[in-house]
Amino acid sequence: MSSSAPPPPPPPPGSGFPPPEPEENGPGGTGGTGGYGAPPPAAPYGGGVVAAPGNNTKAVAALVTGIAGIVFAICCSALGLVLGIVGAVLGYLAGQEISRSNGTQGGAGMAKAGLITSVVAIVLAVILMIVGAALGVSDAFENMAP
Repeated sequence: MSSSAPPPPPPPPGSGFPPPEPEENGPGGTGGTGGYGAPPPAAPYGGGVVAAPGNNTKAVAALVTGIAGIVFAICCSALGLVLGIVGAVLGYLAGQEISRSNGTQGGAGMAKAGLITSVVAIVLAVILMIVGAALGVSDAFENMAP
């Protein structure tokens, strides 16, 4: 008697692929039976990937209030003006904190974008307030009552 295993059965008709050949010492030639081989070695302690710094919370808030300030400047200018001022202050403070953090905080671009959108909201709100006052928009609502 021989110690070799019998040949594998033929593939079903129409599969188009030949059967896999048996390998010495198990799959992968590693002597194991799992088919994946040995796992890679573990990373040394303290090494590996360093996490990116998190975004400054004030930078995120500045961007959100700046965008909301632009939206509200169009429909209700006073609220857009307030949100624009709040966003500009937050954007400025966030930029200062990020520059002093020595790379431990991210979001400098977000702080700058929040400051820019907030300034746009302020300017837009002031322009629309002036236009509204010149056209007498508040008087139009008083004349609508029956």
